[in-house]
Amino acid sequence: LVNGDFKVDFNTPEGIFPFIDRLTPAMNEIKLEMDSMRVNIPVLSEIIPRFTVMAEMGSNNLVGDILDESDIDIRRALFTLANDSLISSTLLVQGISSGTTRIDTINFSALQHGEYLILRGMMRNRPGTFDDFASVNLNGFAGANRASLFFTQKNIKGETGFNLGFNASIDKDSIVTVKLVPLKPTIAYKPWYINPDNFVSFDLASQHLDADLILKGDGSQIKLYTIHDPAHVDSLGKHIPHRELEPDPVKIEITNLRIQDWLAINPFAPPIKGDLSADLKLAYIDKVLSGQGSVSLDDLYYGKERVGTFDLDLDVHNTPQGTIMADVALMVDSVKTITASGVVNDSTLATPFLLDFKMIRFPLQVANPFLPPGTGRLSGTLNGNMKITGTPAKPEFSGEISFDSAAVKVDILGTTFKLSDKSIPVDSNIVMFDNFTILGCNKNPLSLSGSV
Repeated sequence: LVNGDFKVDFNTPEGIFPFIDRLTPAMNEIKLEMDSMRVNIPVLSEIIPRFTVMAEMGSNNLVGDILDESDIDIRRALFTLANDSLISSTLLVQGISSGTTRIDTINFSALQHGEYLILRGMMRNRPGTFDDFASVNLNGFAGANRASLFFTQKNIKGETGFNLGFNASIDKDSIVTVKLVPLKPTIAYKPWYINPDNFVSFDLASQHLDADLILKGDGSQIKLYTIHDPAHVDSLGKHIPHRELEPDPVKIEITNLRIQDWLAINPFAPPIKGDLSADLKLAYIDKVLSGQGSVSLDDLYYGKERVGTFDLDLDVHNTPQGTIMADVALMVDSVKTITASGVVNDSTLATPFLLDFKMIRFPLQVANPFLPPGTGRLSGTLNGNMKITGTPAKPEFSGEISFDSAAVKVDILGTTFKLSDKSIPVDSNIVMFDNFTILGCNKNPLSLSGSV
């Protein structure tokens, strides 16, 4: 298949109809292994028909035209996938650009070695292209009941920004266990510490989480651990899993986590910074997740503009009858602005979703940092009182909302428009306006009537 400088070459020694006949059992085996989370590379190599595919492209072709519409340009790309005597795949992409972002080279390969698939990836950039990600390496393997992945990143000065990985395995009881490595990783150019006996395990059958993980570094800490019932611990202090017993709850403790450091692993992350803290206790019982605790985000910034400090208190718990009760409160800059309380899944009610939602003087200026430059500025507050019914998938809002000393300054006009304090009713998701007024600088009102 050829289109401009785009070419795909496909070969199979088996003939097209035998090849197609073997695809169905091959896809069934792949689905089976995905469901069991166990990769049997030798079986896959045997059951998948023999073939080779090579695709190569520049920028003068139909694919390049489609990418160009999204402001993406690729100078050259090469992809191969084969199952001859071994499963193998390679990907090479050179000269990638999107807007002001440019990447020199991305290379990835996967090669069968015995019962494992060896994975290698890298990115390389010359000075002035992607300096923070001048050298990136990804190494690992997957096969049988084990997998491992290790990520390193250096900037153009040779400084290590990230050095982190994990080892994962699944046992005969379908319990997936992940351990972080190394014990002294580098995260966002700073040294961290991980407890030597760290692990996070998840029981696929009971969907229960068991963990003992501590990360410390640069004044921040993350702790994820299971609060074990003494009846579930043996004489050596080791946890004894009991699928027939009620699972032990999990505790999450986060102290002064600088979210900008962790977002740095994504070169396209939004310009957000702030300190995250949390103290949560979670339990998953009878396929229902419940939790109590608090989450805070101190001095959230978007770009160079402060959004605010947010504190969230939540209590989501189950009654003996299986009903989920929710009680949530949000504070913005130490002022309680949003509360929600009620029932989430009471099957005895006409609508299983029944929440009382209140918004008390919610500051509109928190939206300003997210508005495109040159559009406008919001001021004032928003109040609201809603009943939320229906289902979580299709909620229905009924109640009213009102502005308080609210205004919108439109930059292109250099004018501030004041919004009426008149209550705006909402009935079953229909917002209704009845002579709602907006005042400009000449005090002559613009009136709105209708529904949305």
